Amino acid sequence: MEPKVTGLSPMTGPPGTKITVRGENLGQSSRDIISLTITGADCLPYLEWKSPKKIITRCAKVIGNGDVVITTNSGGVGTCDVQFNCYEEMVGPTDESAVWVDEIDHQTPVKENYNISSAIDEYSVETSSARFMPQLYLVRNHPDANLNDLEQLKRNLRTQLANKNNFEAINSDSNRSALLKSDLPVIMEFLLILERLSKVIMTSRDASIDSIVKSINEGLTKTHELFDPLLKQNNIVQSIESAMQVFKRKDGTFFNLPSAIEDSIQSINYSSIVKEISNVKSRLKIVDIDAELKDRIEKDLIKKMDKLRSTITEQLYDSCRSTKGDRSIEEVKKLITHLNQLGGNSFDVWIALEEMSNSLVKNLSEQFKHHLNLCLEESEQLNAKKLNDMSVFNTRKDPPPVVGFVKLAMNMFNSTYYDILALGRCYFDPKDDFACQEELVEERFAIFNDIMIARPVNDLCFLLRLALLSNFNEKVDVSLWPQYESQKDRYMNWLRHVLHKDWLRTILNCVITCQIQLSKSNLLPNANLPLEDFGKFAVELRRQSMEILFKNSTLTIKSLYHVENWVVEVDDELGSVTKLPTIFESNVVDILKFAKETILKKSKPDDVSILKNVAVQAELKELAYALINSFHIALDNALSSSEEHPAESSLILMASKGSTRVPSQLSNRLLITISNYQFTRGKIFPRLKDEFKKLLEINVEKVFEECSKKYRDYIDKAMNRFCAIKCKEFALESSSASSASSNHLRGSSKENGVQDNSDLQVNLMITNSQIFLIAPQLVDKLMPEIINRTLESRARVRL
Repeated sequence: MEPKVTGLSPMTGPPGTKITVRGENLGQSSRDIISLTITGADCLPYLEWKSPKKIITRCAKVIGNGDVVITTNSGGVGTCDVQFNCYEEMVGPTDESAVWVDEIDHQTPVKENYNISSAIDEYSVETSSARFMPQLYLVRNHPDANLNDLEQLKRNLRTQLANKNNFEAINSDSNRSALLKSDLPVIMEFLLILERLSKVIMTSRDASIDSIVKSINEGLTKTHELFDPLLKQNNIVQSIESAMQVFKRKDGTFFNLPSAIEDSIQSINYSSIVKEISNVKSRLKIVDIDAELKDRIEKDLIKKMDKLRSTITEQLYDSCRSTKGDRSIEEVKKLITHLNQLGGNSFDVWIALEEMSNSLVKNLSEQFKHHLNLCLEESEQLNAKKLNDMSVFNTRKDPPPVVGFVKLAMNMFNSTYYDILALGRCYFDPKDDFACQEELVEERFAIFNDIMIARPVNDLCFLLRLALLSNFNEKVDVSLWPQYESQKDRYMNWLRHVLHKDWLRTILNCVITCQIQLSKSNLLPNANLPLEDFGKFAVELRRQSMEILFKNSTLTIKSLYHVENWVVEVDDELGSVTKLPTIFESNVVDILKFAKETILKKSKPDDVSILKNVAVQAELKELAYALINSFHIALDNALSSSEEHPAESSLILMASKGSTRVPSQLSNRLLITISNYQFTRGKIFPRLKDEFKKLLEINVEKVFEECSKKYRDYIDKAMNRFCAIKCKEFALESSSASSASSNHLRGSSKENGVQDNSDLQVNLMITNSQIFLIAPQLVDKLMPEIINRTLESRARVRL
């Protein structure tokens, strides 16, 4: 808080009057007060600090009315509600003094034009010399002195001046020197009286008073000879005292200020040192020290200030370019304030806004090019065979480069864009300390709206379209993607395969979250945020994500045959069913849940689902048909797999006594496959149809009708295949039996026929048992067909 003087006691008096000053925030201590003037005269050497509301001082030699101005480290330059009237009071040599001798103000008389900035040889380091120079004395004798040493030196100098003088006029009596020094104001008044009296006598000259004039002139000359050297040395002492008072500060001196600046640069603590520099600059204007010394201090200070300014500027630009999300708008404003306090070229918030906007756009493009190269390298390494094998992608743990780009781009955008908006609100708020100049508001707001608000969103949207959408048809700059035309098809083919559910979820969540945040942005009035374009991109991304999800899931379902182990999980009216149909159902339900929770997730309450679009509904039904129908490929691949499983041995039935025929492994698998088809068609399909309606709110009745017809055809083909296999087995066995009979049996044809029919009956019984064991619901359908085919075959043979 700035100091404020509200009362003086007394409010009038001559130079040397003891004054009690009352007010608010009058410093935390005597060292906190760096300047005290009354009617423009420096009164800091006489300061007695009592409390933040009371100080005591004396009025210096000055005439007239004026303010009492106090400057502190903690509050700066103060104000004053009252004035002090200092008047000239004539005190004769024989008049009684109103104060004690030791309370008389040791005033500094009007100083001569005493220039000590000439050649150094003109001065001396002897304290008793009239040419004594305190700066030279400190440099030569005490170059490493600290503040305490200088305090002690001051006390020693005062003692020497009081007790040891080399002037002949006072050498005989040291007490006389002390007395003259303490009565200095009276002596000065006496000199003034003598000068005035001399002027009066010269204007009205009379021979009778020549002797008096002569005596007065002699007295005046003698007085000057006696006191001029003493007054000159007293000026030097007063200069040292004034400088020492200025140097008394809680956080350092002129001497340690450069090192304090270095420490602040290392510790990144700018606030205190910038304020300190400002205070030092103001004190340098009022402190009474040698011009050469002041010039040296100022040059060193300017050098350190330039380094500090350079460091703060570099930190400000680093903060503006940062993509880590650790930027603080308040810290940016502080750095700008520090730069302006240090002087030099003024630093406007607009420069920070431009830097943040340009760096955001540049960083987004650079990250896209970097991740694009990674994507192209990976797509080259995967040939067509691997692209069709979803296990290559489903087992992947590290995210594809395109996912890394989306996450990084969103983090960059979120960490910078909303800081631009926040800083822009400050800049265009006329009440803010960092407000734009009124004459520039219209021009710069147009630039801010087009370049700093719209461009980053448009660029982000463009790069995401280019990286994620297969229907992207905009012109691509060569510097961004040099071989776009020749590489885009391979890239999109790789992209469709690599984005399984986990990575799709990551991308969609990033985009939808960004869309939600943009819709909630606190924009300036009349600002134009391109939300519509970003919204269109989000819809296109959802649409393509649905396509990728269903197509990749279709490939996954086709590869389910790998998990078939032919262990019967369900044994009911639909026969022996393995786990494959339930795995298929689980996969489809997971897909539908993912679509509802991720792809169809609303960015705002009034969002319209993409499934309300008729074209999207048609696309989804086609995808659903392909997905459901793909399961028969898994069943067929499992059927034809050459891999043997332990569970299949329990399905093998021995034939009649003496027979070595064992039902084939393929026929057993066919029966289980038919049961799986029927279980899927009869129980899985109705449940999945309900899930589509519940989760996606879409009617897929016709889709499942078509799939049901297809599965009926697959069942008929499998049954025909089973019957064909059995008939072939019977025919081969009959042929083998006939051959054996002709070579080893000698009987009638009637006996051979009886034996042949007996073998057929045994085979039919074994086949019936096989079917009944695995798929009892198929006995009535398969056995008549097998018998008819077998009889027809034998009839053709007889003919």
